[in-house]
Amino acid sequence: MLSVQLTQAQLLRVIEQNKLYQTLLDTSSKNKKILTFALPYATYDPETSFAFGFNLSLVFKTDSVLTRSSSINFNIGYSLKKQFSFLLSHIIFSKKEEWLFIGRANYLDFPLTIYQTGNRTPWESEEMILSNGFLFYQKILKKLHKGLFLGLQYRSYNLQNINSINQNSWLIQTKPLGYAGFKLRGLGANVKIDTRNNTQTTTNGIYLDISTYFYSKKWQSQFESETFDIDFRAFTQPFRHKKTVWAFWIYNSFSKGNVVWAELPHNGVLGTTRGYVKGRYRSDYFLAYETELRMPLWWRFWGITFAGISTVSENKVFPQKWNPSAGIGIRFLLKNTEQIFTGADFAWGADKNKGIYLRLGQAF
Repeated sequence: MLSVQLTQAQLLRVIEQNKLYQTLLDTSSKNKKILTFALPYATYDPETSFAFGFNLSLVFKTDSVLTRSSSINFNIGYSLKKQFSFLLSHIIFSKKEEWLFIGRANYLDFPLTIYQTGNRTPWESEEMILSNGFLFYQKILKKLHKGLFLGLQYRSYNLQNINSINQNSWLIQTKPLGYAGFKLRGLGANVKIDTRNNTQTTTNGIYLDISTYFYSKKWQSQFESETFDIDFRAFTQPFRHKKTVWAFWIYNSFSKGNVVWAELPHNGVLGTTRGYVKGRYRSDYFLAYETELRMPLWWRFWGITFAGISTVSENKVFPQKWNPSAGIGIRFLLKNTEQIFTGADFAWGADKNKGIYLRLGQAF
């Protein structure tokens, strides 16, 4: 009787030599100038429920020695809540990173769950609205020093055909600014310090983005307002000879003027505050702080644990209530060359808030 036993190394070798695995998960090569990453996907979060779609990413370098990787991403998706989205985005470093171009074009046609403004809104204030919109922005930045960029940015956001399913809803009864739809056009400045070693999955470096927008009728904006955002992230590997990554994130957003309800600073921006539905809390100020530990487990599997705290408050009012969150997650490394992961997060917040997030890429 013949007995066959495979060691762990032999098992991994068999899996990685499988043609289907190589085709779907890791066709990249260090010698390729452009890496193509295309696959159908399924995601889940409290805002969309299950969503399905197709994602195509092109990762390339304009200068293989002195320039970090650039990427162009195309995504089309549909959720079980009948939400349709089309997204085209890019982050492009020119040769020697003399210029940095960041942009996004996003069409959305979807039902959206919203709540009243403030930090103590009850679950009973939840309502569903129908709407469609288009968001576009483009940043053009010039390198001033290694890792330091300064430039201008333009943003356009239309939201229209807003209808509430409940005619006695907060939106219909109170008629906040922009309740029937709006057109915003804004210009602003952007300062960015970016020393991350990899924009897909960072293990070392810092990222600081200071952004301002001024929406004015001079630029065909329906309402006039100002926004000021600070996005700071730090990454390090605290243990010598270990791959474990510690990450820290601060995101603060401030607004003033005639700010439409949908543009009030709120949780969920850029993926902040896992454990809370996006837009659960809105007001003039939004503050979020989050930390995450990423640890290798076995082969291409990683485990993560994270915790955070956030709040919103009215203008010139000190926050009266903070919203904590915490969770765990699992990651699987799809492409080793560019450190592209997929995985799931399980997060819990206060006041019965919780969420499951299936994602492509890291949370930040």
